Order: sequence, then structure tokens, then C-alpha cells
Amino acid sequence: MTFPQLGCYDRFALDTETTGLRYKVDTVFGFSISLPDGQDFYWDIREQTSALQWLTGQLAFYRGNVIFANASFDIRMLAHMGCVVPMHLAHDVIIRASLIDEHLNSYSLDNLAKKYLKKEKESTIYAALAGQFGGLATRNVQMKNLHRAPSNIVAPYAEIDTRLTLELWDWQEEEIKRQELQQIINFERELMPTFIRAEMRGIRADLNYAEEAADKLTPIIEEKQAELNMLAGKEINVNSSPQVKEMFEPRQLEDGSWVASNGTKIGTTPKGGPSLGAEYLRGMSDPRAAAILEIRSIIKTRDTFLRGHVLAHSVGDRVYPAINQAQGETGGTGTGRLSYQNPAMQQIPSRNKSVAALVKPCFLPDEGMKWVDIDESSFEVRIFAHLVNNPEIIAAYKENPGLDLHQFVADITGLVRNATYSGQPNAKQLNLSMIFNSGNGAIADKMGMPWEWNSFKDNTGKLITYKKAGSEALDVIDSYHRRLPGVKNLAE
Repeated sequence: MTFPQLGCYDRFALDTETTGLRYKVDTVFGFSISLPDGQDFYWDIREQTSALQWLTGQLAFYRGNVIFANASFDIRMLAHMGCVVPMHLAHDVIIRASLIDEHLNSYSLDNLAKKYLKKEKESTIYAALAGQFGGLATRNVQMKNLHRAPSNIVAPYAEIDTRLTLELWDWQEEEIKRQELQQIINFERELMPTFIRAEMRGIRADLNYAEEAADKLTPIIEEKQAELNMLAGKEINVNSSPQVKEMFEPRQLEDGSWVASNGTKIGTTPKGGPSLGAEYLRGMSDPRAAAILEIRSIIKTRDTFLRGHVLAHSVGDRVYPAINQAQGETGGTGTGRLSYQNPAMQQIPSRNKSVAALVKPCFLPDEGMKWVDIDESSFEVRIFAHLVNNPEIIAAYKENPGLDLHQFVADITGLVRNATYSGQPNAKQLNLSMIFNSGNGAIADKMGMPWEWNSFKDNTGKLITYKKAGSEALDVIDSYHRRLPGVKNLAE
């Protein structure tokens, strides 16, 4: 097969096929490319050994746009093979999709292609793989066999992926202009190389200490479990939903809602039964609820985080967590906040200080370096004030750049800056709730004011449960918005 000259094109889509998903462990066995003139290519580098060398040489001098669906993964896997992608030229259609619409149920390439292009990925490959290797003809069962398949089976699957990626990028270009999203799109693209380099560098881990820390959590769990058993009057499995429900003795009210034995309103499942998920347990004053949440958290830290993520995902003396820059196929947030996978670094416990102190030493700075914890003073409230664009606040900042916004809002609303008792409306909690766009019920909860669980069915028939603020909290929130016009518009 003759290799194309990529320099003749202002853009092309690139995708890798790999033996698995673990950076530094799995390898690339093939890659596909789609060009704007309609040409699609796939090379199995085990058969065409010069293909990866050709790609490496082409990328070294390329000056156009390299389009990916999940750029970080492909760039890292290629780097592991010695092929360097110029990251300042890379674009990710998945990240762009989450900025175009942050409310989609899925950001998989398949879902995006169906929604925006009315096209689907190649799916007959699963039947072909099942015919060769046995098992169900599903993605979950057969993807592990992809690297074992001959290239004539893999090629159509790989080529349609890059073709859809390129077509999606072209569609996004017009949509980005229509929504005037160029600034945020460019901002996220400029950040991407920094995140990918951090992923490739990884984090040094003390694996011996991680094993010891996991062992040290066991007696803590046993102690907390004994305390819960005393409160419950019997042995309770905190991860058994039937046992937890039985302990709180839920009863149904005439309106169909449920309350626990102490009268606390709890959730309702889609089938109409009582729900005692973590969110409802957090809203209960019953000490047994707090004990269940604490024990679950410590068990998750020991089994899922330390043993499952850190120890199971280590490569040598390092772990290589993937950074979710935006919502994607397997994780991420819709708010711009970063999250991590394998290991999920954000799952280091924070509420339980003693457990956090036990876990954090698992991660070591590189030789000659130190960990640094930096927090910019009041940057959230400053950005919030800028975006609200309230003339009174702007004038106050001009007069005093070191303005304490919480005190300023307290002065003009008549609220206290900080609560002196639970249930006292206060400017700081209101400001922070508005900054992070909390719902009215969540605001009431955070201030210790009355609220209750409520629910409704969305247009698909799914039962949506939410916190409904009481009248006292609503009065405080309405007064806040009247005194600070602009905040509500920003939230909307």
C-alpha cells in the first residue's frame, strides 16, 4: 500500500487500535487515518512494519490539524511506541462535544455520530469476532479479541471510526461558530497538552506503604462496624440494601412518599419503593446513617482505591491516572472540574481526616521535588463578581481591590457573614451556593434550614428526586436575588 502525504491536507483524523487500555502496559497494533478527500486507511503495524515509522516521520513535519476522538489516549499510546504527536496541533471531538452541549447522556463517538451525523459506527465486527473466537457478539465480550483478529476484519471497523471523527469535527466547526464558542474551545485545546504530559509522567507511588495503609484500615473498619452494630442492636452489613432498609423501618405516607422510622423523608425508587441511597442517608440526623456512610467510605478507600486502583494499576513504582478534562465516554464532569481514573485521585477521602492522612503518603513527589498545595485567595468570588456584573459590586471592588465579598453582601442584605448557629441564613453560604449554582433545596440544606425531598417524572417517565426548599429558605433566597440583581441571570 502506498502511504499518502499528510502534508497535502489541512486536517486528518487519526485513531489507534490497541491490545488494551493501560498506558505503559498495552501497545498499539494498528492505526487508521481518514483524509478530507474521502480516503480512509488502516495499517496493522505487525504486518506493515514500516507504517508506524512513516507516521512518525509525517507527524514530525506536519502543520495542519490532527483530529482525535479521545486524543489523550491515542497520543499516550503512540508515544509509548515512540511516535510523537505534535500536541499543539491535536483536537478532540469528544471535548468539543461536551462544550457544545453539556447535557448529553453519552459522549461516545457512536452516540455523537448518531445525534449529529445520523450515522453509526461499524458493528458487524462483533459477529465476525464471535465467529472466530466464540462468545456473544457484543462489544463487551469481543473487544478483548480485536487484537487477535486479522487486519481485513479490523480495517472496516477502524476506518469508519476515523471517518466519523473527521466528519464530526467538520460539523462542529460550523456549530462552534454558530454558538460563538471559539474562545472556550481554544482555551480547552491549549490546556490539553499540559494534561497529557502530566498523564504520561504519572505519579510516583510507595506501593509497600499502600499495602500497609490498606491493612491499617481494617481494624478501623472493624471498630466502626462494632459501634454501628451496638446502635442497631444487631450485625449490619452496610453494603446490603435490604438490611439497611430494614434497620430504618421505612413507612409509606398517603401521598406515596416514604419516611424513615424517625420521620425523616427519604427517596422513592422508580418502582415506588423506599430509597435509602447515600444522598438520603446524608440528609438524616440518625447516627446510624452517618456510621453507615463512614464505614462504606473507609471500605471503599481500602478495597477500591488502595488495593483496586493504586496497587492494581501500578506500573513499576508509578501510577498513571487518566485526567478527564471534560465529559467523555468513560467519565468526567459537566462543570469544567477535572476528574481522574485508574486511580481515581479525587476519591482520596477528605471528610475523614485520619483516613486521608493515612492514604496521602502513598503518593510521592519525584526525587528532588516537593508536593505544593496552592490556593488562590478568593478567586471564585472574584470571578463570580465579574460575571454577575452588578454595578454596585464592581464599584466596591474598584474602591477596594481587597474587598471581602461575603462581608459586602452581608452589609447590603442585612445577613450575618458567617452563621453562628445551624439554620441561620448567612451571606457566605449564599454566595458560595450561587457561585456553584446550587439548587434552592441544596442551599437550604447547607444553611441548616428546612427542606424536604420531592420528586417529579421527566418527559421520559423517569422519576427525578430533588431537595425542595422550605418557605423560610425561599424567602431568604428571593431577598438575596432582589438585592443583588444579575446573580439569577447568571445562574439561568
